[in-house]
Amino acid sequence: FIQISTVKDLYDVRLDLTANYILMNDIDLTEATASGGEWDFDGRGWNPIGSNDIYSNEAFSGIFDGNGHSIIGMRIAYTSNNKPSGIENSAYAGLFANVTGEVRNLDMKNVNIEKAYASDKLYVGAIAAYNSGVIKDCSVSGNVKSSDDGYYVGAISGYNKGTISGCYNTATVIAHEYAGGISGYNTKTIENCYNTGAVSETYSEYAGGITGYNSGTSAKVDACYNIGAVSAQSKSNAYAIAFTPSGTTTNAYYLSGTGVGSTGATALTAAQTKVETMYVGFDFDEVWLLNTNAIY
Repeated sequence: FIQISTVKDLYDVRLDLTANYILMNDIDLTEATASGGEWDFDGRGWNPIGSNDIYSNEAFSGIFDGNGHSIIGMRIAYTSNNKPSGIENSAYAGLFANVTGEVRNLDMKNVNIEKAYASDKLYVGAIAAYNSGVIKDCSVSGNVKSSDDGYYVGAISGYNKGTISGCYNTATVIAHEYAGGISGYNTKTIENCYNTGAVSETYSEYAGGITGYNSGTSAKVDACYNIGAVSAQSKSNAYAIAFTPSGTTTNAYYLSGTGVGSTGATALTAAQTKVETMYVGFDFDEVWLLNTNAIY
């Protein structure tokens, strides 16, 4: 594993997208990616790994081990007025543009994705805009937002066709179309994850506490819970866990009143959220720990 200790080390991951990396300490991007900062990409903040300077989606196929450390204060902000001249119709905004390998043990703290733009489809996720690999044991806090054309927006990944496991989100998530506390759109696996952040959609599609849209023969959400408020332009499209037209949702739980009931999900009162036996299907030996001192 190549050791990552500085902002430059982190930026240079793009030079070899097949290698393995390990984070040796927290890295603070707050000043580095602020407007005018030393690693501010022409006023747009962080330049995603795999972006090729035009927000494209060259895949990271190695392993990135956060080693329990945090990347703090990553900012991304670009609109139709300051996008790169070579930007494609689809754009990818996140720490990584596209993950086909593995990202693990990473905390993205105080993320500030203010806005992002594409003339066609936009993918936004604090860790990966697009994931068809594995993201596990990661967390996100802060704000993950898109501009008016933001299709797929999630705190962990904008679009997931891989595996997201053991992750949680406390960030606010806002999308134009598909918004999710973990992933905006899911076609594969989200398991053992939870969301406490507010999730909203502003056009006419779907928002979900875990994923806005859970669809496909292999799509599944399992052993997840949500206590974050979910809203959508159409109230009937604000799902507490996920809208699942195909695929499955199992062993999922949500705080009553956070959103529309989801197939395969169970509503809990505030008192019930603090009772371990309510969470049928959760592995309390190897995965989950109930903190009875918590509000939920």
